[in-house]
Amino acid sequence: MNKLLAFLIFTIITLSSCDGRDRKHKNNKEVLIEHNLLDSFSERIRYIPETYSEIETDTLLSNGFRVNIKTYTEMQDNVFNEFIIDSIKYKFYYRNYTGKLNIFYNNTAVLKETINKSYLNKNDEKVFWDDAIMAGISIDENNSSEKEVFINVLYCIPESEICKEFKIIVDNKGNTTLKELDSEPIH
Repeated sequence: MNKLLAFLIFTIITLSSCDGRDRKHKNNKEVLIEHNLLDSFSERIRYIPETYSEIETDTLLSNGFRVNIKTYTEMQDNVFNEFIIDSIKYKFYYRNYTGKLNIFYNNTAVLKETINKSYLNKNDEKVFWDDAIMAGISIDENNSSEKEVFINVLYCIPESEICKEFKIIVDNKGNTTLKELDSEPIH
């Protein structure tokens, strides 16, 4: 009985001395550093979008053109953005998009093109193209005519108002003209 009583007293003393008094005067950051956990709590990593996405539109226009646009996420092509708020490091990886453009005129294929940075980038403004992602690709039905279809392509730098807009003009024989529109901040 004495051994059991001695064991219980020893256990109570041992457990009562493990109340965290040694960490009482340390802040959270010091405790995390002590246990090698600071990096996991001071860094937020996010991929935008988080998963693969794909959008396909197939539009038949009254002028004889049919435009098929398939836009999908490039999972390995990211634009990196990093910033710090309240000692937390945020790392955002914005995934780029690629567009597959197929244009038909009177049921005959006249153009099959991949729309991405290399299609639009003419070796100018490397800084813009390194940081930009595709923000959209669409048909400009209002400006399309009997002989031409207009496609708008927009590239922007994430979390900024810096964008470049392009117009791809395709005639009924598949000849293309690429025009960069005047860049103004997009709101």
